[in-house]
Amino acid sequence: MIDQGHAASDSGEQFGVVLLHRFEFISNQSLVNETVAALAANSAVPLRLMVDAYSEGALADAIQEFGRGKFEPQQKLNHPEFIGLLRSAAFVVTD
Repeated sequence: MIDQGHAASDSGEQFGVVLLHRFEFISNQSLVNETVAALAANSAVPLRLMVDAYSEGALADAIQEFGRGKFEPQQKLNHPEFIGLLRSAAFVVTD
């Protein structure tokens, strides 16, 4: 199971926010794996990966195999918390 994570960075460290959730994406495990591997290889900062019950399995498997140590899985937030997270992020990646 994926941990809750933190809504915003209190430490002042830079991070990116990743939201990969579309059916067409999540249902293609090879695309998920390829994307997670590319993000892990090319990001200079840690990545907060937003997950929900629908995407958790596919994303957790990809993180274990291709992105260990680079991603911090985070359960979805309420709208104000999510906006705060986006404002604190160095960049955002979404599908």
